[in-house]
Amino acid sequence: MKRILRIGMDVNSTNYTLCAIEPRFDGDDIIYANVKVTPEAENIVQFIENLKKKINDDCDILCGYEAGCLGFSLYHALVKKGIRCTILAPTTMLTQQGNGSKRIRGMR
Repeated sequence: MKRILRIGMDVNSTNYTLCAIEPRFDGDDIIYANVKVTPEAENIVQFIENLKKKINDDCDILCGYEAGCLGFSLYHALVKKGIRCTILAPTTMLTQQGNGSKRIRGMR
């Protein structure tokens, strides 16, 4: 069975924050990278290519971001480049009390 890496994206008009995670059933999830990039779909493609080289594995990638100001523009740009992407409803986003970080429930 192929590994599935998930890339949660916090997107806005000034930057994208990308977090690559591999959910594990037998222990703690593995976080491979957490970076900020300028808001261009090509930067996400480059991030994925670098990630695949880093883990040296042919794995499936699923990206997701919270619906918001970008609408479907990023979704369409990624799908056009062959990257699976989903737009998540804000109600599926869990937040940790105190630090404002999000955990993506819809991608688990």
